[in-house]
Amino acid sequence: MKKRNPPRGIYGLQPCAAPLSLLSMGVRQKHHPKSHHRTEAHRSARTGFNGSLRARILLCLFFPACLLLAGIGWILYGGVSKALEKQMWEDVELIARALAKPVAYSFERDRTNSLLDALESVFDFERVYGAYLYGLDGQLIAQAGHRRVTNDSIDPLAMSLPKAPVGSYERRSGESIFSFFVPLNDAADEPIGMLQVTRSRHEMQAALSKLQNQFALAYSLFIAGFMLFLLFLYHYSIHRPVRKLHASIRRIRPGKRHERVPTEGARELSELGAALNQMLDAIEAQQSKLTQKAREEGRLKRRLRNAEQLAALGELAGSIGHEIGTPLATIDGHAQRAVRKAHSPESQQALQSIRGEVSRIEAFIRELLSFGERSKSEVQPIDFDRLLSEAVAQVSEAPGGEVLIQLDPKAFPHGQPTVRANPARLRIALKNIIANAFQAKPDAQVTCRISAENKELVCTIDDDGPGIAPERREQIFAPFVTGRPGKGTGLGLALADRVVHEYEGNLRATESPGKGARFILRLPLES
Repeated sequence: MKKRNPPRGIYGLQPCAAPLSLLSMGVRQKHHPKSHHRTEAHRSARTGFNGSLRARILLCLFFPACLLLAGIGWILYGGVSKALEKQMWEDVELIARALAKPVAYSFERDRTNSLLDALESVFDFERVYGAYLYGLDGQLIAQAGHRRVTNDSIDPLAMSLPKAPVGSYERRSGESIFSFFVPLNDAADEPIGMLQVTRSRHEMQAALSKLQNQFALAYSLFIAGFMLFLLFLYHYSIHRPVRKLHASIRRIRPGKRHERVPTEGARELSELGAALNQMLDAIEAQQSKLTQKAREEGRLKRRLRNAEQLAALGELAGSIGHEIGTPLATIDGHAQRAVRKAHSPESQQALQSIRGEVSRIEAFIRELLSFGERSKSEVQPIDFDRLLSEAVAQVSEAPGGEVLIQLDPKAFPHGQPTVRANPARLRIALKNIIANAFQAKPDAQVTCRISAENKELVCTIDDDGPGIAPERREQIFAPFVTGRPGKGTGLGLALADRVVHEYEGNLRATESPGKGARFILRLPLES
């Protein structure tokens, strides 16, 4: 360290004024700064808490973290300030104590040069302004220093201090100066004077200013980084999942009930999405049930109307069937006798045509009379497989067609499928269903599969014909409805549906895998 050469001499510079109160009390003057901060975050927290979720996160996390960091920084700054001040105190005290003995020794023996050399040795340390020697009368005896930071004398009462060093702060020429006083004693431990060592606080203030700047920079970088981190975390953990959730809900509102909200993001958002999906599933299931119920109610209403029509038709057929049947029988008998007596082929052909039309009318009357019958007498256990074979044998509309009957052996491991019904009426119903396929396609291939499901016999009848349009699948069971105008009476399927329902069964039409028609007949199995 480079040694400085300040002016030397006796009564050179004025010593630093040392307040008597501080010297006599033996205490150090300390500076304890106090400040009260109120941030905009606190006011925003009181007035803007009902804002967006992002604003709430900033209020609840960002600003408290900033305040906490600022408080920690202020505490650390205060601790560093005290530590630097203590270090400055200890440095000056160490210098003063080290200088006290040689100065007292030279002063006691009146060695001026040695005394000045001892005082000048204080400048081997940076930021030491000067060293000053006072006599017992408080007058300045010798000094070494560059600036006028002392008074010419100190109060003689200060010389009566206890044998202990004393320090104090004061401002001189706009600069804060620290003075440290050490009592000087002779060989007999009697007081002979006072040594004053002064030092500027500029070094400590520069260090604190640098620390403040570094802390401000670090604090600003932390605030910016923490803000970006919170925004990034908010965007990927909350904002994006919530936007997807909102977009899914907006798609659901126009009627896209199959849409479901995403279940990604934080656990709370995932649970919210799962709960919304469960609610949507429940709503869709309930709506499906209501739709199915409405369809079933519509189907029941249509069947009720059909039943009412069939009942009215049955009553009509029962009342007029015999009245029409008797004249028709008479006409057919006379036509038969006339055929035998006719001589020309033209007459025989005309009479045979009359008999054919009479037969068609009689068949129609018999179908009408079937609607009037509700015979639950003669209900007995029936081998359904055999009854189906008999019905197939009676079908006359299949000159080039084929009917295949398949029985599921796993469904009936202990015997034949048995149901309770009137054999004649159920046979007519089965015959009408099978005949419908050949009326649509004379060379149709018909497959009848017999199985069981939920204690019910299930007979599935498929054909390879043109099929039935979806909008007509409910209408075909109504009376007088036919897909072939001019052919058939339109009573065959209506009669089959009525007979099946008489025995607590069900008959419905759908599409077969081969795009033809499929009729599914269900009847309770005989236990």
